Amino acid sequence: MGKEIYGGESVRHRNDDDERDQRNEETTGRVGGGKYHTKKNGNYLHERVNEKVKIISKLSVNHGVKILCRVLKLSRSTYYDNLNRKPSKRTVENEELKQEIVSVYEKSKRRYGCIKIRHELKTRGYHVSQNRVLRLMKQIGIQSIICKRYRKHSRTTDTAERINLLKRQFYADKPNQIWLSDITYIRTHRDGWTYLACVLDMCTRKIVGYSYGRKMAAQLVTDSVTKAFRNQNYPNSVIIHSDQGSQYISESYLNLSRKLRFRVSYSSKGCPFDNAPMEAFNAILKKEEVYLSVYHDFDSAKLKLFAYIEGFYNRNRIHGSIDFMSPIAFEQIALNS
Repeated sequence: MGKEIYGGESVRHRNDDDERDQRNEETTGRVGGGKYHTKKNGNYLHERVNEKVKIISKLSVNHGVKILCRVLKLSRSTYYDNLNRKPSKRTVENEELKQEIVSVYEKSKRRYGCIKIRHELKTRGYHVSQNRVLRLMKQIGIQSIICKRYRKHSRTTDTAERINLLKRQFYADKPNQIWLSDITYIRTHRDGWTYLACVLDMCTRKIVGYSYGRKMAAQLVTDSVTKAFRNQNYPNSVIIHSDQGSQYISESYLNLSRKLRFRVSYSSKGCPFDNAPMEAFNAILKKEEVYLSVYHDFDSAKLKLFAYIEGFYNRNRIHGSIDFMSPIAFEQIALNS
């Protein structure tokens, strides 16, 4: 008997053409268009081929490979080639890196981005670029916690003249030369708004003292400064900078500063940029701790804030501005040098 004819062509010849067209589609993205192949669609098409191979491999238990390949428009030669192909060295390295990235990411409680994760990988012996870490993080589907953006508010006129000793020169070559201070708001379900006053050392980025209270009174800031003074072994001639909030221009605060022989410095009225490192810490605190936690009452918030400041921030959180070290580790080196 002769071969079956369809439309003037043999079935065998027509199937060979179909399979050749399928291969063109898989490699170029367009029928018969090898010149249209680009690096960008190549990666995308490679991912699609891998997905089809997985589907066919799974369904081949109950269905024929030939039929599945025809339905998914994948040639059998491509299917078997990808099915038996071993992962490349680069793929194996990426999978190992992904595990390390997730480990660093979870250890930081999802607070680190690609810059800090890359540095932590370097300490573990993995020398990779920042872009590669970022690309792998995108593939995993993780990113650092995003901070809400500051919105500038209108300024009000202040008749009092207060000196700004820093003038945005945020640098100190030794600990206990310049301290920054500020108050931030912490909301709890049962007790409503509570308040945290912190004192930050400009050299080490360490929170040298803080006070947490139910009222935003002058005693809140005086307590934080007193604790910082004791914690840092009673330093002299410290410049302490803050905004012009009522707590920081109160008589009790000014009297304490004179008693401790501190030099007070103030930001311009309504200008947070004059106290930028302190504002940066408040933003870090909010995005890495406050926005991720549920504070039922004052006491539960107090415990969690202590765990973050003393357990993570001062002792373990690395900072790019201090050579990717923790504040306490950098302080020890600075004091010994």
